[in-house]
Amino acid sequence: MRWLSRSVCAALVLGLGCQEEADHPPPPPECPIGEPRCGPFEPPPSNSFGGNTSSGGRSSSAEGGAGGAEAGAFGFPDAGGPGEAGAPNSVELAGEVVQYVDTGFETTSGYFRNAVLEAEGYDETRVSALATDSGRFLLEGVRYELPIWLSVRAEADPAGEVRTLHPIVDFEKPVQAALVPRNLLEVIAFGALSQPFSWDEKRAQAVLFMVDSQGKKLEGVLAELPAAELIAYQRRGQYTDSPGTGTDLSGVIAFGNIDARAYPGNDLRVSFHGRREGWTEIRVAAGAVTMANIVIE
Repeated sequence: MRWLSRSVCAALVLGLGCQEEADHPPPPPECPIGEPRCGPFEPPPSNSFGGNTSSGGRSSSAEGGAGGAEAGAFGFPDAGGPGEAGAPNSVELAGEVVQYVDTGFETTSGYFRNAVLEAEGYDETRVSALATDSGRFLLEGVRYELPIWLSVRAEADPAGEVRTLHPIVDFEKPVQAALVPRNLLEVIAFGALSQPFSWDEKRAQAVLFMVDSQGKKLEGVLAELPAAELIAYQRRGQYTDSPGTGTDLSGVIAFGNIDARAYPGNDLRVSFHGRREGWTEIRVAAGAVTMANIVIE
């Protein structure tokens, strides 16, 4: 997810975006006005992964697929795990908690209530830290095995936001852990879907962003995830499940009501075709939303 500073209005929670163009730099001359992929672009942030490397992806669950050295896998670089030569046993994650404010999941604002950050620990099964109304947090003793799946949830009143999972592959940079408000999920459910859909709070949800190595959003990508009841693609601010649609210039794919275990969840394989053939694995958990950039070169 790219962290953008944009001016937004309350209509965003109803799926009717409004932004002030003055906050955006003008596109380069060769870039058409209104083109969502027009620059400038930043490298994928710490919660991006992939790369379409022939070395394949790391599989931490038999349920998620074979993994290993398999061509076409949009996987993780083999950066080493606990106990391997040159690898630390544990690391710390520092950053801030924010929240999404639009159904495209590009714009965030500050989160001014307490939130709990959790991840798999090295000395302990699970480590946690509290972010207060300042939004800042420091999570120590995190098991070093990439990707690190970081969970963020509201501490006292979870009615407004859903537990959100982010894959972290660069723990040395500040992390922005964004919460997904429940009303944004409801807006997706009222999109241009072929039949009525109601998201199940006891099952998992996921939103993936298809991008290239420069962070440009990719169109024409289709996905398969048998465990999901719904696969929808963003189209002009709405979501459609029309067969063969694929991603538009936003590169966004939403998965609804995924069968999953309770937090910390389990890994599942997502297959892609259309623009590029391949697969990756994502962590899903019952009652949580997984948010991740999938980098395809």
